[in-house]
Formats: sequence, C-alpha cells, structure tokens
Amino acid sequence: STVAKLDVLTGSLVAYQFFYGLFLINTVCIASTLHTISVVLFNMAAIVHYITVACTVDRSTRAGMYIIISVAVGVVAIGLGTLWPESPSWLGQHAFWLGECIGLTSGMSIAPILLFFGSGGPAKAPPIAPTEDPTDTAAAASV
Repeated sequence: STVAKLDVLTGSLVAYQFFYGLFLINTVCIASTLHTISVVLFNMAAIVHYITVACTVDRSTRAGMYIIISVAVGVVAIGLGTLWPESPSWLGQHAFWLGECIGLTSGMSIAPILLFFGSGGPAKAPPIAPTEDPTDTAAAASV
C-alpha cells in the first residue's frame, strides 16, 4: 500500500541521515575506527534508501530505472575507488577520490532525476480542490 511504502521510505531516510550525521561527527583524524564504521553504515543506508525511492516511484518508470542505474554507478565507483591499489600513477593516487566524487554525484543525482522525469508514485500531490463551486449562482450573486 501507499502508506506502507512511505513508512519504509521515511525509515530508510532517517537511517541514512542518522548514519551520515555520525560520519560527519567522527572525522578520520579524530576517531578513525568510528569514522570507518559510520562510513560503511551510511553508505549501506544510502543504498537502501535510494533503492527504496526507486521502488516507491516504481522501478518500471523512467525515473525508477535511472535511479537504479545511478545507484549501480555509485556503488561500482565507490567499490573501485576503495579497492584500487595505491601507486605512483595518476589513477593510483586519485582512485579513492574519484570513487568518492562519482559515488556522491550518483546519490545527489536522484533529486534532479525525480524533478526531470517525475515521481510517478505515491509522493505525487493530489490535485488542488477548488475553494468555490463556479456553478453556485447564489455565492456569485452575493459578491
């Protein structure tokens, strides 16, 4: 149901924001272990939230498909950036940074995807009901 989808969406957003907050609080130079744990948790929560958004707007819609593609690109970029060996080459020195940039851009692209391709899901606002009935002649005569 629509309410259940929105409850899951809200829960995934709260988890993502909570773990992202922990990441911001636990900087790598002050709390290295907590930083690593919070990064893993916020990335996992982000993936869950973004997939939940795609399912809420319906994965078969253009917006849903683009969100899934964006999540996949972000996961692959972060994975490669994390696992790429450090070396004196340009890529060896910048792989981690590139992975973070592409991963973050993939996550931040979801709002524009929804803006340009429409949500198509339960988040769409209902039509605004008119405040007056244009066929009501008694109300029109009293004006």
